[in-house]
Amino acid sequence: MMGQTQIRIRNLLKIYQMLFRGPLTRHTLMECSGLSLMSVTNLTNKLLRSDVVELTDTDKPENKFGRRAEAVALKTEEPVWVVLDLRSSMPSYTLFTADRRNYSSRSIEGADYGKGFEGLLKQIGDLKRQYALRGAAAITPGPYDPDKDRVNNIRIPLLNEIPLRETLCAALGVDCYIEEDVKLSATACAEHYTEADSLYYLFVGDGVGGAFVNSGSLVSGLNSLAGDPGQLPCGGDTFENLLNTAAWREALKTMTEDEVIARNARIAKSLIDIIIGILDPHAIIIDCVYLDKETGRRFVGETRSLLSYAGWRKLPYISAPDFSEQVAFLGAIKNMEQRWITRLVNTK
Repeated sequence: MMGQTQIRIRNLLKIYQMLFRGPLTRHTLMECSGLSLMSVTNLTNKLLRSDVVELTDTDKPENKFGRRAEAVALKTEEPVWVVLDLRSSMPSYTLFTADRRNYSSRSIEGADYGKGFEGLLKQIGDLKRQYALRGAAAITPGPYDPDKDRVNNIRIPLLNEIPLRETLCAALGVDCYIEEDVKLSATACAEHYTEADSLYYLFVGDGVGGAFVNSGSLVSGLNSLAGDPGQLPCGGDTFENLLNTAAWREALKTMTEDEVIARNARIAKSLIDIIIGILDPHAIIIDCVYLDKETGRRFVGETRSLLSYAGWRKLPYISAPDFSEQVAFLGAIKNMEQRWITRLVNTK
């Protein structure tokens, strides 16, 4: 059972996210949220005192005397979130406004990952002097251990040696939330596909990874590896080595694109059979980034068609992500909003 503080956090987050649509009157917020007018007024006043929203006039009369109703609007002129993407040889940062709109993005080039990371630290150090940031998040290519303050990944070994939160918080001047890309993506998909009680997110690209959300909560595990299938054995190799982008490009040297999609779909079908057999999710979202979005969707469609034979079980909903934004970024913003709203509620 949730306590009063948890209920207030949930309700304030609901009101805040409803304002993504644009200015809304308190009566509209009341009708759409299911909260009382008094609760909506108290919550919007909290946002007003924090200078997060502003009041604007509407053309709609509030009462029979014709006085125009006031609408509550998010302030979205300046960025409030920064997301650091640490997954490639050119680390980058992207700024977002309060309504999750991309404000600007910059990649940092360097002679190697270490130089690129140093350049990133300098750039984000300048951000705190330019903008009133509410939160920061870092997307990592492997599991992050908060106790050791280290990332554990194969593709960028140098990143594993950096005390990440300590380093980023010192550069930014604000707390930095750190999480693996697939976990952030699974969180974003769970928010988007609300009808699925449980959801599995599968990423196929430079690597193969996955994460599982059940009843709104991310399943982590002893080593933060729950749901990660890349290193599972398949035919004397691993699913990651057989399905990743490097294997895709190698196969294209001797096969047509249609043939490679069909081959990879058969391999993915074997992997998803395992996922269904163990986790039995209501939905599986396959995010394939081969070459372009259309190729990825063809791969997902072919994989789904191979699974349709099963008559003895219900198949989960299977789809590519049906929203255009980078999924991990949305998951990072969602977590920053939750953390910021929690701090706001606990601030007297």
